[in-house]
Amino acid sequence: MPPAKFSCPHCECEYTRRDSLRRHIKLHHRDKDLKRLRALAACVNCKARKTKCEGSAPCDFCLERGLQCKYDNGSGGGADQTAQAQAPVPATSDDNNNQTDFSNLWSPEIDQYVEAYFARFHPTWSFLHKATFSPRRELPFLVQAVVMIGLWATTQQSGAREAAIKLHEKMRVSIREQQKKWDVSGCKDDDPQLQEAWPIGTSQAILLFLVFTTMLETRQEAAAAPSTQNDRDILIALVKSCRKRGMFSHENMITQFRSVGARPYHATLCAWVSVEEIKRFAAALYQVWRLYEQSGVLPEEEAELLEDEHLQFPMPDGEFLWDADSEADLLRRIGEEKSRGARPCEKEMQWLGTSWDDILTDYIRQREAAT
Repeated sequence: MPPAKFSCPHCECEYTRRDSLRRHIKLHHRDKDLKRLRALAACVNCKARKTKCEGSAPCDFCLERGLQCKYDNGSGGGADQTAQAQAPVPATSDDNNNQTDFSNLWSPEIDQYVEAYFARFHPTWSFLHKATFSPRRELPFLVQAVVMIGLWATTQQSGAREAAIKLHEKMRVSIREQQKKWDVSGCKDDDPQLQEAWPIGTSQAILLFLVFTTMLETRQEAAAAPSTQNDRDILIALVKSCRKRGMFSHENMITQFRSVGARPYHATLCAWVSVEEIKRFAAALYQVWRLYEQSGVLPEEEAELLEDEHLQFPMPDGEFLWDADSEADLLRRIGEEKSRGARPCEKEMQWLGTSWDDILTDYIRQREAAT
């Protein structure tokens, strides 16, 4: 079966992963996307459910469920955007893991907790990309995990930490109930499930859940909370599944995030952000494994399940590039790195058959053509 293609509504780029398309739009078309989100009315499905619709074509609610996203003729969507949304969207592996639906629970408080997450937790565990993280566009289960930690970080709010612990308990139930969908550790090598797009959002959410378990153990609130002993089987299943999918291989990372068709700087910037994010996920998972190992809860027979030799990728790039808040800022920082004699993301450039000089040249040409 050929890979699914997700086309950008603003340019000719196509991607094999829906999350890569979202990242591309956030990096390259932020202004256009915001204008469209403000202009469009709710789609038919969101109107029927009386839920918040961000107005894209297709909208996130329909995109995540493979629904036909239609707008009333009188809405701000326009005929061409309505036509764009008619085709059903093929599902990816992450589509099947939306255990929690925030579409009818949305409130400004969620943004508050996401901000708290990035302000207080992200500097230590920086495996989500802040500049392209958009709560309304991310996998709801991942947003739930971010909100959980954001609640915990909101120390001045009465009851926030108790709410975080309750959310953690709900996540545990969801992870176990949905384990057959994300745990491929028992799959044979020719199992079709191994050919699906990696469930990055689900894996990140589970990792945040496991990190939070270790946080609880160091706090007074842990007295009534399950310990790492209770969640070690989830950690073991996640590590085995990542190894089974080949998620610790640099070559596999780049293959996973190649675009189907895009301009050089579009393809490379999105690939770099995505590969950097999965490298950081793998490094953080390794760190969590060591924390569980040090606590003495891992079975002796699993002691060598995750060793240094299994991480077959170069170290993540520094925070200077990772913390860039826009495409232009990232390119500016890359230029600064090059001027200092550094060669950022050199291995990724080799795999993609390009260089930062080519990317910068293409970026400048496209900016000039747009003016």
